[in-house]
Amino acid sequence: MSQARPSIFLASLRTLCVTFFGTIGVGIALIVVLIMLGAAFGGNAGMTPNTREHILPDASGVRTPLGFSGPVVLQVNIAGIIGTEELTKTKVEQIFTESRERALKDDRVKAVLLNINSPGGTSIDSRAIYETVQEYKARYNVPVVAYVDGLCASGSLMIACAADKIVASKGSIVGSVGVILASPFFNISKILDKWEIETITVKAGKGKDMLSPVRPWTEDEAKPLTRVIDHSYQEFVDLVTTTRPGVNREKLINEYGAHIFPADESVEIGFIDGVDYSRSDALNLVAQMANIQDEEYRVVQLETKSWVADVFRSESSLLTGKVEHRLNIAPHLHPDLVGQTLYMYVPGES
Repeated sequence: MSQARPSIFLASLRTLCVTFFGTIGVGIALIVVLIMLGAAFGGNAGMTPNTREHILPDASGVRTPLGFSGPVVLQVNIAGIIGTEELTKTKVEQIFTESRERALKDDRVKAVLLNINSPGGTSIDSRAIYETVQEYKARYNVPVVAYVDGLCASGSLMIACAADKIVASKGSIVGSVGVILASPFFNISKILDKWEIETITVKAGKGKDMLSPVRPWTEDEAKPLTRVIDHSYQEFVDLVTTTRPGVNREKLINEYGAHIFPADESVEIGFIDGVDYSRSDALNLVAQMANIQDEEYRVVQLETKSWVADVFRSESSLLTGKVEHRLNIAPHLHPDLVGQTLYMYVPGES
């Protein structure tokens, strides 16, 4: 029995030490997290950066450290569905705004390469990104080249039209000048009548229950939406034929329509300026247009995605404990697109 007391004492001391140093470890970890949050959400001179610099290979395949001087080609990726996740008007506006700040300040960005592989997306975001590129190009007097490596359809073609030149890889596909409302409309009123199911809609305002699925539709039910679609389509056609004067307006409306075309045919139509380009070729082109072909330059991409921001954003289920369930009545479309007008190539509907 006399030997048990030291063992109990040592066990208690060991537990105390583990708890003490464990607490210190948690404290250090918390400090590290706070520092990371400061880096993610903090800023210089009261500004909050939303992006971080990522160095990409130049035309020779070389990545040069960014440093504090020297010309920069800004690569902006238009990849995926416009209006979702990282490809929204807000995200792209952040990229262009912060391309004049921090390590890229003092007018370092001399040219922009739009790297495109997208089926398009919402009409609002597509138009806003197009205007952002146009304004940036005019304000800072920098050339812009759009490089298509894959698909450049509908809304992404609109964005490409903001560039001074559009070139594509040999296997790329271009086109789809059209607009669609991303909502399938169903009418189940006959089914309800058959099963003698009654419904009531509480509303105010003429047309508030337009295309309601629970009552028979009138002859001109969809006219208001058709006017919106027609207006968006005419804007799209005007933009393409103005910025791409080689595109024949009558043929665009009556012949090309919302179809897509191989890159070589797209040159003939006037959608793009060149085919069989590599990314290196596109970089050489935009560097030459910016008169920096004989200088050492860096290619920089500003990334907006941060795992810290994903974890700590207010809607994160990790913090709120809320799991969202959605009924997607258009499984071929991203849920965020349903109900919006789209400049988007949708196979089977375009």
